[in-house]
Amino acid sequence: PAGKVKVPIRESFVGRRRQLQNCLRVLTQSTDEVGVLIHGMGGLGKSSLAARLSDRLPNFERVVWVGRIDEASLVSRLAEKLDDNEQRKGLQNLDEELKYRLRRVFQQLHEGAKSFLLVLDDFEVNLEPRNESYVLQPEAAEVLKALVWAIRDNYTSHRIIITCRYDFEFTQLQYFHKQPLDALQGADLRKKCDSLAAFGAKSQVDEALKSQAQKL
Repeated sequence: PAGKVKVPIRESFVGRRRQLQNCLRVLTQSTDEVGVLIHGMGGLGKSSLAARLSDRLPNFERVVWVGRIDEASLVSRLAEKLDDNEQRKGLQNLDEELKYRLRRVFQQLHEGAKSFLLVLDDFEVNLEPRNESYVLQPEAAEVLKALVWAIRDNYTSHRIIITCRYDFEFTQLQYFHKQPLDALQGADLRKKCDSLAAFGAKSQVDEALKSQAQKL
């Protein structure tokens, strides 16, 4: 929403049909999982896939974080989305543990047929390396643990999308579908190239240069 991450408009989105179907199935039908983790190298379209999923879920209200997340930013961002003053006060009440505040608000919203789609984008800034892998930094771990618990405890309909360069170790990821992203291949790659002027039929770009660019 702040224009920090560039994603294609719906008409410019190419391919990823299988990945879309896998993620949509989890986000709309699964009773065991609360969200999806989209992971892969930078530039492969993780944020774009998350945006396309959001487009396909019009009954959810999208709430987006880019980068670092902590309790204060989570509470502030969610409070902005709440119409009820008592719900805002309850969520901002620091005398109560975060997971209980989230559970109460999520349950009330669920009963009122309002569901959040929480998109945690560029999530790798919340990780730290450990033993040739990655783990969550303590504050981010507490926030994500509270979110997952609050959604699962009453089987509410709110869902989470995480985009991250890396898969990471976290016990609550057992409740997420992990969706890896690779480079575009085959028909998807051809569609992408066909949409680019430099690869079009009228292009003046040397064929050898086109081939090198596509390989890169």
